[in-house]
Amino acid sequence: MPVAQPTGGDVVPRPNGIYCHYAAADGGNSNADAQLKDMTRAEFDESVEFFGVTEEVDGVGEVAYLLERSTMGVAGAFVLAWANGRRVTVLINNDGDQGAMNAAASAIASKVLATP
Repeated sequence: MPVAQPTGGDVVPRPNGIYCHYAAADGGNSNADAQLKDMTRAEFDESVEFFGVTEEVDGVGEVAYLLERSTMGVAGAFVLAWANGRRVTVLINNDGDQGAMNAAASAIASKVLATP
């Protein structure tokens, strides 16, 4: 679907990383959000526990997990991934095709972690 102008910036309270956010152009509740933060593997493992993710995803960073829902309590997808001292979270809020949302969230996470 068409998206509005993206927004981004620092995640607060600082230093909690940076983010980018894309919302549906029609003003609906569909959006995608990615947050990137430097962190150790131990800190990443703590965030895995915090988010309660258990479904592993292959081919995304060094380690990644998927939820087949949004962490905002609505339909969507959520990927939590880590590589080279950086964690990315990708959140999609949408009631669309679950497989497509899972694939999109995984692809975004892979691309973010591959960017120097």
